[in-house]
Amino acid sequence: MSAVFMVLTNSFDPDLRVYKEAVGLTQQGHQVEILCWDRDLRYRDKEEETLNGVRIKRFFIASQYGSGLHQIKGLLAFGKACRRYLKGKRVDFLHCHDLDGMLAGWIAGFGGRKVVFDMHEFYESGSYAKIRPLVRFVVRRLQSRSWRIVYLNRRQKEAVAKKNLHKLVFLPNYPNKDMMEPFCRTSSQRLRVNYIGSVRDEDSLAMLVRAAHGITGVSVAIHGMGTAYEAMKQLAERYPEIAVTGRYNGLTESKGLFENTDVLYCVYNTDVPNWKSAVPLKVYEGILSATPVIVSAASEAQPLVERYQIGWAVDCHDEQKLRSLLTELAQHPQLLEEKSGNLQKIQHQFTWEQVAQNLYEAYATEGGKAR
Repeated sequence: MSAVFMVLTNSFDPDLRVYKEAVGLTQQGHQVEILCWDRDLRYRDKEEETLNGVRIKRFFIASQYGSGLHQIKGLLAFGKACRRYLKGKRVDFLHCHDLDGMLAGWIAGFGGRKVVFDMHEFYESGSYAKIRPLVRFVVRRLQSRSWRIVYLNRRQKEAVAKKNLHKLVFLPNYPNKDMMEPFCRTSSQRLRVNYIGSVRDEDSLAMLVRAAHGITGVSVAIHGMGTAYEAMKQLAERYPEIAVTGRYNGLTESKGLFENTDVLYCVYNTDVPNWKSAVPLKVYEGILSATPVIVSAASEAQPLVERYQIGWAVDCHDEQKLRSLLTELAQHPQLLEEKSGNLQKIQHQFTWEQVAQNLYEAYATEGGKAR
């Protein structure tokens, strides 16, 4: 049995990807503990807990999400807190989630430990775009210090140095096969077009709200939290027929949200490389629940949707095209039935159980001494 400590720079709500990895490794016989940075002090009453055999330890260091360089002080404090906590403990693997988690792990001390760099994103875009050369340098240095590098998509792999390609572990963020079971979609007289996930892309979500406004028989709901949540709440005041519900528990409430969804909205701004190159988890959850999906044209998700004929792709800047599509779907429900039928044929092709073996085999492999 190996002692695995995961470093996570959020409070673990739970974070579904992290949860699936941790529980799976526990079931493989490893002892897993997640070290979390609870920067908004949300879980002061749950400093330590155990969930399905996984231990969770939270560190309460105040900081504001999305505040850029202002978070460095908190990140340093979190890394030092992890270092103190790990002192004297057996640590076989230090599994660091995302770039900031990897930096916190470095502060905590890699030592001779086997370090896993779990890349949740492509890091040379978004808030890092202005310092792309520096970010690439740091990421590659950290990858060279890693024993294994977990990646999600082709764009991430392309940025990895040739000397580190042998460390790669492909782990797309597919949902658990039983996540939607038993599933029973509720009936509705309206076409329910819902967004379910992290509320970050304000422009694309605002486009949905405006495009759906005034279409007879169409309702819109935005479920989730994120940096664009407050902007969506303010927008909903001008469009009272739009529901912005806020935080939900991905483990216990996702199924219910999908059961009350007819069309899943997964459009993101493709000018952002991360959103262009990734297939969101929600697309795969849509497949698992046989929910037709609207994705961004020119994104990595478009070929998947078009190959299996399970949804539609729209330009992330074309509000009128989206409005026309929603109007057509509201007037012709048979279009949804056709896509749902196609979805049922591939429902279980993209599940966590299929790809998780890549992670388990990596942990079972001996060698790969940390440098």
